[in-house]
Amino acid sequence: MIETTPGFEKYIPTRLEWLAYQLNSFGPYLDAKWGSEISKVYVPSGDGKTIILTIRHSKDIDKDNLEKFEDIAKRTVTEFAETYNWQSWVKVRVDCKPRD
Repeated sequence: MIETTPGFEKYIPTRLEWLAYQLNSFGPYLDAKWGSEISKVYVPSGDGKTIILTIRHSKDIDKDNLEKFEDIAKRTVTEFAETYNWQSWVKVRVDCKPRD
């Protein structure tokens, strides 16, 4: 193996990138009961402390279900941050829109 191959370059993610990676890795398992009418992705923001929770949903989704989904997704950020003792500085911003 040649260590100069791009795939072997060392990379250390930021804490926020690592948190987003962890959240997105578990997303499919946590979202299975919601089906295809709603989806989410966690993105690290450029401010170094905020996870952007991007939610896309069908236009005819039940609003109560949407609120429950959003609450669970935000709580998941908090719970994962607590496992690293980062809860004091991690914030969540929600970007929730219907799919086009």
